[in-house]
Amino acid sequence: AVVRPFEEAEFFLEYIPSSLHEVETGEIVIEDRKAGKWVHKVSGHGLPPTLMEETVIVASIRMPQSTSVLFHNPFPHPITLNLTIDTEEQEGVFKFMLKKTRHLQVTAYSSLQMPISFTPERMDVHQGTIVLEVDNSEDPESTPLAWRYPIQGVVEATSSGPKAPAFHFTTKARTPLTKQIEVQLTGLGELSKGEAYTHDLIFPAAEKSMLKKALRIEALDKFLTSSEVPLRFTVIFEPLKVFTTKVDFVVSKASGGRWRFELQLEATEPDLDGVISLEAIIGRTASKVIEFANPSSGSKSTLFTAFMTPETPIEFTVSPESGTMVEDSPVSVEVSFTPYEYGKSKTSGRLVIQTDDMQWMYTIKGSSPKYIPPQGASSIREQQELPEEVKQFMAQAPGKRDQKNYVRMNLKADLHHKEK
Repeated sequence: AVVRPFEEAEFFLEYIPSSLHEVETGEIVIEDRKAGKWVHKVSGHGLPPTLMEETVIVASIRMPQSTSVLFHNPFPHPITLNLTIDTEEQEGVFKFMLKKTRHLQVTAYSSLQMPISFTPERMDVHQGTIVLEVDNSEDPESTPLAWRYPIQGVVEATSSGPKAPAFHFTTKARTPLTKQIEVQLTGLGELSKGEAYTHDLIFPAAEKSMLKKALRIEALDKFLTSSEVPLRFTVIFEPLKVFTTKVDFVVSKASGGRWRFELQLEATEPDLDGVISLEAIIGRTASKVIEFANPSSGSKSTLFTAFMTPETPIEFTVSPESGTMVEDSPVSVEVSFTPYEYGKSKTSGRLVIQTDDMQWMYTIKGSSPKYIPPQGASSIREQQELPEEVKQFMAQAPGKRDQKNYVRMNLKADLHHKEK
């Protein structure tokens, strides 16, 4: 690390105790070849373990799901453990997938994987605690020591397969769509009076920022009076650019249990933002500048790209092809048309400008000026007289004119010459 004159630097120390109630010491040495050496003495002592991080398992009713919980032995000596699950759930909801759960020996600084399974029987919250106790049977007077790992079982209704409920939403980009949907919560069983239901949207990571602005859902019902009655929601879909994707819509019950539904979203091409017409002669370039502003994206700047669609002729170009849009400051791009071939009076293409959240589309039309041949007047005056022999020749019918076959005459002369 480099510390400039009269400046400070921070160093972070991580301490992992390897004993209980015993003071452990050490030194931190900071040394520089010219400035000298600083020595900091450190000490620490270990405390009994507190509640560990919770483990969440998601499963469907009567469909086992498993996960693993990792234990790390912090001591420089082996320990022997007994494993149990402390829960008020019925037997078999949570269980270890180990053949042996007592007198498990874990060597110094090594780890133990504890696979457990979760098989729910009802749409409700399920909780338990994995308890790892040090086996003190050989030393009854030693201090009891145990690690506790909370586990929570979340029940999710089965929504896979060809009959899984899915909702489809299609609209043009920049054209809002509002639609009401009803979702049936299967496997509810007996309802608790006044129990609330919440909902959430799970977006694909790559499209999360865009979709959070394009899609929102409002609940029309917060409570259910019967398990046969569906919950109603209003879906507001306001896409700003063209895309197709899927989103998970999750409904959760306060006492445990959740239902997952698939929302299929499609934003098609929007209405055109305008038509740009350019006219240029062959080999020359005509250009036009268009401006567009940064959408209300909540950020002070955003990147944009500008391009012609693949079917657009090469006579059309756009510049710049990328850049940064700054808040409250319009951006300009220049569209150019350079015709290269004769015979094409008109041609057209499509310009697209887009950011992560927004998209603009223009039709580009290019044309060349219509060619008008020059109109000239004869230099021969109408009253000028032609020679008499010319008049007589022109007056003759085509059949009476002297029509000699000069090619045949030349061939005969050449043949006669060769025979001599």
